[in-house]
This record gives sequence, structure tokens and C-alpha cells, in this order.
Amino acid sequence: MTQKDYPIITPMRGRSDPLISPVVVLVFTVEDFREFQAKFENSIITKREIYNATLLNIDYEGRTLTLVGPIIGAPQAVLIGEKLIVMGARAFLAYGWCGSISPKVRIGDIVIAKKAISEEGTSRHYPVNPDKVRATERLVRIIASHIPPNKITCHLGTVWSTDAPYREMASKVTNYQQQGALSVDMETSALLQVAAFRGVDIAPVLLVSDELFEMKWKPGFRSKKFIDNRKLMTNIILNVETNLQDLYR
Repeated sequence: MTQKDYPIITPMRGRSDPLISPVVVLVFTVEDFREFQAKFENSIITKREIYNATLLNIDYEGRTLTLVGPIIGAPQAVLIGEKLIVMGARAFLAYGWCGSISPKVRIGDIVIAKKAISEEGTSRHYPVNPDKVRATERLVRIIASHIPPNKITCHLGTVWSTDAPYREMASKVTNYQQQGALSVDMETSALLQVAAFRGVDIAPVLLVSDELFEMKWKPGFRSKKFIDNRKLMTNIILNVETNLQDLYR
């Protein structure tokens, strides 16, 4: 960007914007966001719209917990992320679902995304050294330490992000398998990119909801393992968030 070139619109904190927690939980799916909301229905301090999603400030164990969702796709994720950063977010714990493209990763497993391959259109607008576009290592370690190995299989690795889930072609699955990607989603690469660009911490955690690695679609949304692990992940995410808050006081 030259001296004569600059963004005409920049994210700004509004007068009516509420205070938020330094660690914000981003929840991608409608189902999980509803579950979190129901869990804290009687503890909601603030509820407001933010780019077609909902921001909840919750009284959680005597302090504020900020949850935002549901979020779908890279553009919405980045709009929300940018706004939350100027509102005071210093770290994001992003939680959603993904499709497995690796035979080692099965329905109901967890993928903690350490880095991502972008096939979405938002990341390219945030120029940053590619070596810096990674999940925050200490956050990754903390999350991994909270996943009970006797209950949920956890994988650390690369996620492929796309804008077009109905164009996840067999040739693309093969290509990204060869590049070492474990799973596919719509938001991770853009969130990692904007976090690196803005200098905030992030760790995306994805629950595997379906499989594509055999070049046919195997949905697992109704499987017992997926349903059981969704319930476990609600509490795991809250435990991780509590641990992370201590790092950002």
C-alpha cells in the first residue's frame, strides 16, 4: 500500500458498543450458538446484533463472557472479527464444524487448525507474511490439553477453507489431501489471516460433522458420536475460555 493508497472505511468502535471480554468465543453454527444461549439464558447482560449475528455478554462466574454467532463464511467472519478487535478483543476462540478429507480424521473427532489453505476470497485483501498466518501456539496447546483423549480424538493440522461447499470437487479433495490438509470449512483461513494482520491471537477448533475423503459424502450430523461430542465440546470450550481469560487480564 503506497502513501496515497489507504482504506476509505475502517472498523470503528461505536458510542453504544458494549464492553466485551478480552477473549471472545466465535460460534459458527446455529445449533451450537443456540445451545450456548440456552445454557446462559438467565445470565445474559447484553444482547445485540453484529453483522447479522448476535453478540451476547454473559455473566459467567462473576465476570463477562462474550459469545458471538452464528457465523457463516469468510466475509461475515472477518467483518465481525474486525469489529470485535476495535471493541477490545485480544484473542478469539473460534468453534465450528468441518468436513474431513483425511482417512485419519473421522466423524466426531476434533481438528485444531494450526494453519489453513485459503480458497476463499477474503484473505487476499489482508496482506501479511504467510509464515505469520497461524493459530497462536500457546492457545493451541491449552485447547489440546482440555480435550480428553479417552473421549474425543484430537488432531492438529491444516484446514482448507472454501466459499463454495457445493463445489468441493473430488480433484480438489485429492489436491488438498496431498498438501496435508485434514479437513474443510468456510471460515478458518480468513480468520487466521485477519488475526495475523491485526496482531491478535486466535485458535480455531472444529468438530468433524461429515467425511469426504472417499470421494463421496458421508454426513454424520445424526450419529451418536457426533451428537455426544457436541455436548462435550460446549463444556470444553467454556473451560478453555476460562483458562484463556487469565492470560489476557
